[in-house]
Amino acid sequence: MSITDSTTDSTTDGTTDSSAGNTSNSSAGNIADSITDSSTTTPPVPQKAAVDKEPVISTRLVDWNLMVNNALNTPEIVSLLTPRGYGTDVMEEGLGLISAAQTQQSALTSALGSQLQATKTFTETLKTAEVSYSDFRVTARSVYLNAAANPQPWSALNLSGRVPTTASGFISKANASYGNALNDSSLLATLARNGYDEAGVRTAQADISALDRANRAQEAAIGAGLSATMARDSAYAPTKQWVSSFKKVARRALRGRADLLKTIGL
Repeated sequence: MSITDSTTDSTTDGTTDSSAGNTSNSSAGNIADSITDSSTTTPPVPQKAAVDKEPVISTRLVDWNLMVNNALNTPEIVSLLTPRGYGTDVMEEGLGLISAAQTQQSALTSALGSQLQATKTFTETLKTAEVSYSDFRVTARSVYLNAAANPQPWSALNLSGRVPTTASGFISKANASYGNALNDSSLLATLARNGYDEAGVRTAQADISALDRANRAQEAAIGAGLSATMARDSAYAPTKQWVSSFKKVARRALRGRADLLKTIGL
């Protein structure tokens, strides 16, 4: 699964936001190369979290908060803005919008941090599981060299074909291989003579179980990141609109007063 959300919005005062929303090679993410007899797969590229737009919005919200607070704390500015519809009560409402957007921004920053950590854990766990399964398949194929002469072991241990290129498919195939080995005493006895006794198979199986947990955790983190991005964007949109209108009115109301315009950063 690859999720890409790219938007561009331009403010009325000439600024532009570019968002990469949330781009993810998910936990179902592609395992680039299939396992062969001589190599493991290449781990998927870690998710790119929605960080392109985030620092811009975070900084902008801080600036907007300072702008409106400075206006509220300067009586002369209040007196000039009030007749134009931006009295104390309206500016307080604007500060409320900014505060709500900042709250959602903080939640998004936290969610993105969790997503990056989940991706890091997934990638590390995947590497371990890939090495384990590759070694298991190489060993089993060296024991049962001829698929035609050993159809039952090849079928039970999933030795035919290539390994799936998704995490979920890889986990399913590896789990089936290990489970069938553990449930067949004849297969296990043969594998044990070649380095894979029950303990060895269970250790490899544990690597897959760890990958399954990391896979689920990463998918949950991606979902949380998407939800946090939507919540932040929903809070940011009306805030941006309010600030844009405020700036237009303030520029007109304070025209000719460079000192007051400077006070609110215009």
